[in-house]
Amino acid sequence: MRPSLFARYRKHLFLVERREPSGCRRARGDCREATRRHDPAQSSEGEMNPDEREALWQASVRRYNARREEENRAAWAPFHEGQAASLRQILEDLISHHETQVERYRDRPKGAANA
Repeated sequence: MRPSLFARYRKHLFLVERREPSGCRRARGDCREATRRHDPAQSSEGEMNPDEREALWQASVRRYNARREEENRAAWAPFHEGQAASLRQILEDLISHHETQVERYRDRPKGAANA
């Protein structure tokens, strides 16, 4: 079952809060500034190295795609189980119907009219 939007947002906030430097629970702008000052991957102007940014972006895309594939896999399994059960019942009913028709036509004498 997929978590609610609120649950995902709450989890995201918890993870963001854990990554922030200690003592930095003030306004978001203050935390960003503190992070920039302490992050060696960023230049002195506060900008991140383009190669680092690209690597982080690619890693983020890989994580997103992996999570999405897992969610899809989890959602499709019950769907196919339900379809298999439904089709199994339909086919069993159809087989039963045709077996009944076979018996009906076998029990008729030759030359009897179709009814």
